[in-house]
Amino acid sequence: MNKRSLFFCFLFAVAASVAAQTNLNISYGVKAGVNFSTITSGDSELPINPEYITGFHIGGLANVGIHERFSIQPELLYSTQGYFHDYGNDIISEGVRTNWHYLNLPIMGQYAVTNRLFVEVGPQFGYVVSDKYKFVSGESDIPGGEMMGFTPQQQEIPAAGGGASEEANGFNRFDVSLIAGAGYFVTPALSVNARYAHGLMDTNKNDYIEMKNRVFSVGVSYIFR
Repeated sequence: MNKRSLFFCFLFAVAASVAAQTNLNISYGVKAGVNFSTITSGDSELPINPEYITGFHIGGLANVGIHERFSIQPELLYSTQGYFHDYGNDIISEGVRTNWHYLNLPIMGQYAVTNRLFVEVGPQFGYVVSDKYKFVSGESDIPGGEMMGFTPQQQEIPAAGGGASEEANGFNRFDVSLIAGAGYFVTPALSVNARYAHGLMDTNKNDYIEMKNRVFSVGVSYIFR
């Protein structure tokens, strides 16, 4: 884990520690779930058609009760997201799957609509700790395509400049998103929630194409009360 990832962990620990020194109602918990992510390319000169891919998120949380119906919930999540770019044709499917592994720090404001139902909104700060491309080629939609030599092939390599400096690969490792969502407490400790994260930063430093994250997620949380 590099210094920037440790810094995110440090911020989460400091926030939880400061809250613990007050008389606020604080609960800690864990959460995990599924991500459905892609990017938007905007009005780029190089058009691409990004498709959704499936990933996951897992981590911890601290829920700080401010009012009877309002709380602040910082979280520290390991999240896999990215997109798939299909550049094949009607006969052979070819494309590249981009996988970004983020360390995300969402800070959610939660309002309890009822004793069980809540809505939430807040910013999220992210940093890419790992990134890879997976090239997929030769998958045929023709019956018997494999017999004709269309054998699916996959190759996973570090993303362009992976392991090099950010300036070398033209990729922004930092990201800021705005999150909105809702959740429901199945029990006083167990809840389910759905969120949408709207990326605000262009993750690509190159001028010819704009890339902003879009992530839908569904998860479960357990709070130790």
